[in-house]
Amino acid sequence: MKPLKGFTGLFRLRVGDYRVIFVIANRRPLILEVIEVVKRGDAYKKKSRQRLR
Repeated sequence: MKPLKGFTGLFRLRVGDYRVIFVIANRRPLILEVIEVVKRGDAYKKKSRQRLR
């Protein structure tokens, strides 16, 4: 789990050939809100990043 560069509060996780983009909604208990699941090659393209804003 790493921060998503260029976005405050968003994180990324590599799962095989995919990136899971998510936010941490609550730390106790840990609740994640998945924003998007995309192929790794598409995760940083402009079209994909616009959907996160």
